[in-house]
Amino acid sequence: MKLVTPGERVGVIEEYEPGEGTYVVDGVIYSSRLGFVEVDKERRIVVKGKRLVGVPEVGDEVIVKTTLVQRNIVNGVIIFINGVEVDSCFVALLLLRGAQKKIFVGDLIRARVISRANGVVHVSVRGPEMGVVQTVCNHCGGKVVRYRANAVKCVECGAVEERLLSKEFGRFDLPVLKAYKRI
Repeated sequence: MKLVTPGERVGVIEEYEPGEGTYVVDGVIYSSRLGFVEVDKERRIVVKGKRLVGVPEVGDEVIVKTTLVQRNIVNGVIIFINGVEVDSCFVALLLLRGAQKKIFVGDLIRARVISRANGVVHVSVRGPEMGVVQTVCNHCGGKVVRYRANAVKCVECGAVEERLLSKEFGRFDLPVLKAYKRI
């Protein structure tokens, strides 16, 4: 199987029938998604890849992998929308207010979409189920466990760090952990 990107030539109509994940221009078959090329028994060429999920809407619950943390702003990439894993380019922006606890680069946070403006998805972590759901130690990269309501402790080096923890911290299933390691 060959990995192709959207717009990449995958065949011609003289040899194959266009199938799912493809489109035709002037007799040439192109990929319409990131995925793997397959040819079935009927000589139909298809590109199989991850199912694309729509744009996050106001009210959706998202899981965000944080990529930039500044004094009052956190940016990240949305990796789950309403529990469905996505390969997205959607950037989430979280504005931190006042005395909110810390969020660090690399944290997975659960948030709610509150608006979409200028190509950016604005999110909020208000509510007990929102906040950091998965993280690692900032000192050594080791596994952490809940230490207090809004603190974690590293099981390897013993460091204690303040975090804006979700009440669901540490209870997430394997797909979220896989996504955390993938990014």
